[in-house]
Amino acid sequence: MRYYEWCVKNLALIARPFPKVNTDEDIRLFIVAPEFTEEFLTVMKYLNSNLSLFQYTAIKNIETGDLGILYEEITVVPEKGPGVAFRSLDDIIKYFAKDVVRAEFEKVLNDLRTSGITILPFNEGKYYWIECKYKEDDIGYFQPYCLIQTGQYLMGN
Repeated sequence: MRYYEWCVKNLALIARPFPKVNTDEDIRLFIVAPEFTEEFLTVMKYLNSNLSLFQYTAIKNIETGDLGILYEEITVVPEKGPGVAFRSLDDIIKYFAKDVVRAEFEKVLNDLRTSGITILPFNEGKYYWIECKYKEDDIGYFQPYCLIQTGQYLMGN
């Protein structure tokens, strides 16, 4: 596992001497061990990768002394969580609790757009962040905060 990240980052380097390696596909991870702990198998359920686990047992024929290895593929069913909720720009703006604050923030975004700034959800809407770009350069980010009964206002909420 400690080399997996390196392989992902350096797939093109690995593929150079092996032309049959398709760098457009995810890395297929093979892990072979005498046994796997329950903790390890639980962690493997959450990996989003092409994973194959094999458990082996060494055997010896008592009569001939020949050695062999028996392999058993271990199936790990990936956990299906709620997934990531991707948000639109409108979803992020609606996160502001107060209508007046939301309206003022929309005015700021419109002023930025008029200046040639592109406004879009950061990381394709994975988080409640808004990204501002000028041409292809990131120039700023906004994140709305919601008031949580503290008596203080955060970012205008």
